[in-house]
Amino acid sequence: MIRLVSYVRVPRDAQRRKITRRAVFARDNWTCQYCGARANLTVDHVIPRSKGGLSSWENIVASCAPCNRRKADRTPLQSGMHPRANRVSRTPRSLFGCQARRSPLRGGIPSGVGLTANGVRALRGRAAAAGVR
Repeated sequence: MIRLVSYVRVPRDAQRRKITRRAVFARDNWTCQYCGARANLTVDHVIPRSKGGLSSWENIVASCAPCNRRKADRTPLQSGMHPRANRVSRTPRSLFGCQARRSPLRGGIPSGVGLTANGVRALRGRAAAAGVR
């Protein structure tokens, strides 16, 4: 048996994280980036890998199966199909709330107090019943 006395966390580069289908779909708001459909989604390389495109976060978009077949192994100029310009270039890490959250013990919001949608602090649970501010 080995006892771990202290743990040293190795920081991982968020840009080099594995690209998952779910992360790409979430970034693109679960819509096809060519026609706007929300069904039968796949992932598509904007510049095909056979034409020198990379499997990078910027080169992969959500696409419905019919658009993916129509674009086939062609570049956007060759196929006449360009992804929508309103895509958000967020990292996979920012999509799923992987950032460290502040603890109440480390200067965060006191327990029993939460933030509402507009940023105003609201009392929750027993703190609200007791009238604690």
